[in-house]
Amino acid sequence: MITPNVAKNVVIYPNEPCLIEGIHQASKAIALNMLGKGIDIATISEVTRLAKSVVEMFLTDKEK
Repeated sequence: MITPNVAKNVVIYPNEPCLIEGIHQASKAIALNMLGKGIDIATISEVTRLAKSVVEMFLTDKEK
């Protein structure tokens, strides 16, 4: 599922679903790599500009 406006200061083009999905997948990969390095959710949120709830969602998805 694509989360609209996942990152702050990122322009989302509603007519470009592939672009949105690519941004979502890249953001998820970065956040999961940071989680794997033991970086806390608050820091990941600050660095990636992703909402904490989104990072937590990625972590929950990974555990499934």
